[in-house]
Amino acid sequence: MEYLFTPHKQSPVAILLILYKFLTQMLRNAFPILLIFFFNPNKSFDGFELLIFILISVFSTIFSIAAYYKFEYHINNDEIIIQKGILKKVNINVPFDRIQAINTNQTFLHRIFKVASLEIDTAGSKNNEIKIDAIRIEKAEIIKNYILKQKEQIVSEETEKISAVKEEDKVILQLDITSLLKVGMGQNHLRSFAVIALFFIGLIQYADIFFEGQKLSDLESLISNTLQSFIFQLVPAAIIATLALTLGRTILKYYNLIFKQTAQGYKLVSGLFTRNEKQAAMHKIQLVGWHTNPLKNLFSMFELNLSQAFSTNMVRSQTMQIPGVYKDQLESVCDSYFPSENRADMLTHPVSPRLMIRTFFALAIIPFSMTIVKLTIPDNPIEIWMIIATVLMISIYTYTYWKKWNFKIGSEGLLVRRGFIKTSYLLLRWNKIQGIRIRQSIFQKRRSLSDLHLFTAAGVIRIPYLQEELSSQLKDYILYYVENDDGPWI
Repeated sequence: MEYLFTPHKQSPVAILLILYKFLTQMLRNAFPILLIFFFNPNKSFDGFELLIFILISVFSTIFSIAAYYKFEYHINNDEIIIQKGILKKVNINVPFDRIQAINTNQTFLHRIFKVASLEIDTAGSKNNEIKIDAIRIEKAEIIKNYILKQKEQIVSEETEKISAVKEEDKVILQLDITSLLKVGMGQNHLRSFAVIALFFIGLIQYADIFFEGQKLSDLESLISNTLQSFIFQLVPAAIIATLALTLGRTILKYYNLIFKQTAQGYKLVSGLFTRNEKQAAMHKIQLVGWHTNPLKNLFSMFELNLSQAFSTNMVRSQTMQIPGVYKDQLESVCDSYFPSENRADMLTHPVSPRLMIRTFFALAIIPFSMTIVKLTIPDNPIEIWMIIATVLMISIYTYTYWKKWNFKIGSEGLLVRRGFIKTSYLLLRWNKIQGIRIRQSIFQKRRSLSDLHLFTAAGVIRIPYLQEELSSQLKDYILYYVENDDGPWI
């Protein structure tokens, strides 16, 4: 334990990790240039490229070694101190009471050398304020446990110390391979399809490099003549490729996922090559959200999100995401955040049908633009049936979106439901609210309608098209509740 209080360097493996990050970043930025160079049939190799490669490698190695020797960390009193910088020396002092979360991550390289990266997030920081790239796993655990223990003591001293019996971690969910495949089937496949489509679009952009002019013309003619005959093969191939990519991403990200309830809150560990660990202290959880879709409904599964108190730029990255939980597990988490007996008095309220009009006119720009193109350019591929189908689809979306939009109000909190194909839910306790705002457009004012904005440390909840009287009453009640509530919001 004594080594915590004297400056220490990272594991020597950090040199390799720094070098790897530096080179991958450079390759990522220079990828289009490299692609043109290597696939250009007219390229000539005179040794200059090899010299550039050697210089970059030498510079990167020197930079990585220097960064390693200039990085030191230690603990002093109730703060962790980082000293780093090559040309400019940087000292970072972070008190324990500012620390929001401590996470350990292991990439494939980390696991080979039995080290981990230690990431410490603080209130108000844009990104991870402290990150130790490579440290022995046992040392990382010692540092993490020491800081968490000191934080508990600080909190106890500030809040009339309450004794509690330490409970063992309770495993809520552990995804086996069957559950993992179910999760993968229920993921958003549009993202994978977009990746595949962009990949082929990118290849087309470089087609003039791969083929000479005459060859490219012949290729375009071949594709044009045979596309229809291969359509029945291409569509299934695209579907299979999309599913395979989604399942692959799911396995890489959520392999051997373990979701536990701890004495402080929740803990999530997952990943195949990169083992990510996240913790969510119960008092830091601001919002509990979950959603489902037709594919997830087939397996009776939900995706659960626990949003913690972080700065605006950190909310998304620090939200604890559990991709597949069942109803009883979901209810258990909701009860720990907002007990069901305290939600028994919730009453359902719909939003005004005027939301349909606003949504329809917001999307009507699509068929309107198609109509303008049809009228001004006679020889265009847009047909009347396409415009009618677009209007019909927008109408179905508008009605379904409004029909799903409702919220439940209780004496201690709120439950919001919304969506179209995906149905999302958001559970909020009044004491987590930091600010309230009522907004009215000139069209809403004529109809005595308004939008209610509820600000929390994990984002904003917007309830559209409420009756003005209900918005005002709800605002007054929430302000009264927050002012008279003795419980902490964080």
